[in-house]
Amino acid sequence: MGTDLEEEVLIQLLDKIVKETGIHKNQVNSHFKDNVETVTRILDGMRYTFLFNFAGKPVEISLQEGGKRKDFLTGEEQKQIVFIEKNGFKVLEEVLV
Repeated sequence: MGTDLEEEVLIQLLDKIVKETGIHKNQVNSHFKDNVETVTRILDGMRYTFLFNFAGKPVEISLQEGGKRKDFLTGEEQKQIVFIEKNGFKVLEEVLV
């Protein structure tokens, strides 16, 4: 016999594990579109978030509120909603305080 936690309970459990282990949470809200992959790396006081759109159509991604982020490739400041072209990608850069 197996069990499956309700989504809200699973989120609470994972939040507790993240806090206790010091893992940095992904800056992308959990409500983002299917077929969008995110990878986050931290180096020398900077957070780099890589967003890859494999959806085959343009998508808008909602980021968690936080510090100032800019597009690493263009230098443009990014808002909380990020638009990614069909089969496109973004690299966001954020200074950690």
